[in-house]
Amino acid sequence: MADEFIALDYCGWNQTYGRFTHIPSGDTLLCLPGMGQREWDEAQWLFLQQYPGLNVHMCPGAYTTDAKLLGSADEICERLVKRLPAPM
Repeated sequence: MADEFIALDYCGWNQTYGRFTHIPSGDTLLCLPGMGQREWDEAQWLFLQQYPGLNVHMCPGAYTTDAKLLGSADEICERLVKRLPAPM
């Protein structure tokens, strides 16, 4: 894995709240309780726009032992824009 990347993990007792962290700076976006899907999608889009070209990996957890590549920040932003009803 590269020295600079974005890590995605889930936190909270029921693992419904996501967290994106830029490695190595530690800059973090946390999905707050009460955020709707649209708010969370917009927050992810704004956060990931700061890191064009970086890969996003899902952190190992209870069911996985390896970091899974989810795509680049740019690819994820493209998917988020398609899900959001209004152009960003």
